[in-house]
Amino acid sequence: MVELRKPIMFVGGAGVGKTQLVKGKLASLPEEIISLSISFNYFTDVISFQKVGCRSRSMKPLRMKA
Repeated sequence: MVELRKPIMFVGGAGVGKTQLVKGKLASLPEEIISLSISFNYFTDVISFQKVGCRSRSMKPLRMKA
């Protein structure tokens, strides 16, 4: 997934290990590669996402488009 530099979407029921698979892969990467894990749920809104993203300083604030 990382080597291909392409996005991947994991699909599966709750508890099958999607998150653990990704976290395990990210943990095994060299220290030069930085990752940020953000949990989303039904209540996550854009403002909350921007607060987390801007704290990491690797993201620019999101703008709404019509």
